[in-house]
Amino acid sequence: MTLCNEDRRHHWLKGPTAAGCPVLAPGMTRVALDRDTVIGGTPLIGTVTLDGPAGADITVPLQCTNLNEPGVVVASIPGNLVVLRKRSSVATFRVNTVAVNEMTPVSISANFPGGAQFSTTLQISPPSLSSISLRPTSEPGRYVGTVVLDGVAPDGGTTVQLTSSNPAAAAFFDQPGANPSAEVEGGNNTGTFQIQTNPVPADTLVAISATDENQKMLQALLTVDSTAPIIGSVSTDPSPATTAGGFSLTVNGSNFDPNTARIVIIGPGCPAGCTIANGALTVTTPTRVAGPVPPSPAGNFSVQVQQVQDGVAMISNSQALVVHAPAE
Repeated sequence: MTLCNEDRRHHWLKGPTAAGCPVLAPGMTRVALDRDTVIGGTPLIGTVTLDGPAGADITVPLQCTNLNEPGVVVASIPGNLVVLRKRSSVATFRVNTVAVNEMTPVSISANFPGGAQFSTTLQISPPSLSSISLRPTSEPGRYVGTVVLDGVAPDGGTTVQLTSSNPAAAAFFDQPGANPSAEVEGGNNTGTFQIQTNPVPADTLVAISATDENQKMLQALLTVDSTAPIIGSVSTDPSPATTAGGFSLTVNGSNFDPNTARIVIIGPGCPAGCTIANGALTVTTPTRVAGPVPPSPAGNFSVQVQQVQDGVAMISNSQALVVHAPAE
């Protein structure tokens, strides 16, 4: 007499064996995924695990359900998974996902013959900001910025908000409104924007910030170089300068603007009358030659070049000027 036993993990398949018992198939122990969370648009692998090799081919129905909106498909799997006889106790299947706007939980279940059901939950996340970068263009003061997501944007695209820590020095080109942004189109993972820098009186560090729809923020730093005039040296004719009869002043340097620059001499007994305004100057590059300085008192003075560029006052470094009393 042949004795056939059944435990809770097994079920009977049709058809007798040589011993007169039906074929005993292994039971399913679990369904699992190689990741619990995935960025929408990224595929992953699922597995169905048995407690032993199948004695015959077994078809396992699979089901995928959006737990937020059951009627909206955000992940797809095969309808059935076939476990081949005597091959292995593990069978795999592919899970395809789509880009989403918000974190979306999905239930993936396997229904084993005989009524046993196992399931697992997958979290599909929206893309996040992964980088922001800036590069100069061929146009002076113009930069192109790029934001990159760690996955593709969903249908309808996604918006990355932009801010500048110093809009007077670096602003978003053609976006004068209060909420500049970079748009990432659906199915893509990059968006671009443009930065226009403005004249600054001193080298200025500006932080360009990008914030995605999940409130993740990244920054790129941009140094806006000053276009203020720079004095290299100061000389006089005659030399040394004296209080008798005045003298001619020559300023050597760079970044001189012939339209707005003026030379200012600062020192004792030298109020605004010591300013040599534009029109009394002969300008070359990189040298500016001033006209005659009227007689002034003896003493130690400093020389600056001041100019205005796009409404911004530019002031150079200072250089020393000594005016001597005439020799007796």
